[in-house]
Amino acid sequence: QPFSRIGPALVSAYARSGKAADADKLLNARISADSQDVDAMVLLAELHAQKGELGDAEDILNKAMAQHPDNSKPYLDLARLLTRENKLDAASKILEGAAAKFPQDRDVARYAAITYDTIGNFASAKAGYEAILAKWPDDMVAANNLAALIADQFSSDPAQLGRARQLAEKFRNSDQPELLDTLGWVLVRQGNFDDATILLEKAASLAPSNQQIQFHYAVALKSKGLTAKAKEAFDKALAGSPTYRGVEEARKDAALQ
Repeated sequence: QPFSRIGPALVSAYARSGKAADADKLLNARISADSQDVDAMVLLAELHAQKGELGDAEDILNKAMAQHPDNSKPYLDLARLLTRENKLDAASKILEGAAAKFPQDRDVARYAAITYDTIGNFASAKAGYEAILAKWPDDMVAANNLAALIADQFSSDPAQLGRARQLAEKFRNSDQPELLDTLGWVLVRQGNFDDATILLEKAASLAPSNQQIQFHYAVALKSKGLTAKAKEAFDKALAGSPTYRGVEEARKDAALQ
């Protein structure tokens, strides 16, 4: 089998069995034999990142990008590494360049849109998700993220909410709580509280520790006048120090009970 297929599993097996040094030796040997072995370079960077040697990992990926400008994997891995380091602006710049360079790479387009979403550049995130769906209409991640983004940031626009509903309605029979939550939240924003409550109750039962889902469920309950149950859900949604998108709205809504 080509190393691009077995390499990740092999390196992971070494790491899990406490033999990271053997994995390091293997990868460096491959790179010494062939300085163009981008798969080995990317895996070596991942290995350094797992050991907390983030600067070394960045250096390896930057070198891989320079040596292999037509391979998207080093760009993606560097963006992921920068995201882990909370260097979100730097990650978005890497991904912006990668998206322009690899317009047909779905992984690059998706991660670029998600990064824009994460740093709060919602207009660019929205445009990115729409571009993905225009090319790949079956992309579930883009559909879910776009519908959720519209419900959170563009809820005063009925036309946009209609678009979100169109995207999320396909999640109605899902067993994934995040997908059910998206549809339920869109329905809340549209004022369809009965339907939303049923979906969000199921989502909350499937993922009881997800505080954002608890927030959405609390709003649906509150809108139906179920004050006691809403308070219970708000308490779960605001326990500790949550940082999910919408937490400030959750605090305001909880205070108005």
